[in-house]
Amino acid sequence: MFDQFKQDLTIVIEDDPRTNAIFNFNMTNTNSEKLWDFENFDVIVTYDSTGTTYTETISYVSSCPPVPGEWCISSWITDVIDPEILNNGETMNFRVTVQNNLESSTNLIVIVSTPNGVVASATRTV
Repeated sequence: MFDQFKQDLTIVIEDDPRTNAIFNFNMTNTNSEKLWDFENFDVIVTYDSTGTTYTETISYVSSCPPVPGEWCISSWITDVIDPEILNNGETMNFRVTVQNNLESSTNLIVIVSTPNGVVASATRTV
């Protein structure tokens, strides 16, 4: 028998994104696997704008600010062990720009999948 690969992530959309097309969220690594292959993360955002629901796959860019359809690492909230590698207990802040402004009183859903197939999500009312 072999050990099952384990990796956990926590996503929090802390700040109210309001109705802008740009918003931030935090992701914390809550297990022992290191994460660094950010260009191969899948980031999917579902939101409403002017009565229409949109789902966008957002692409990684190495510098901020991102243009519509892109995300970047805005900051490392904790980055103690290996520079720019997300270790256990460390948190990074994503900045995302979607194609349209968010609609108030609707849900913003963020899903992140790592290259290893671990998926985490968060929902927040705009």
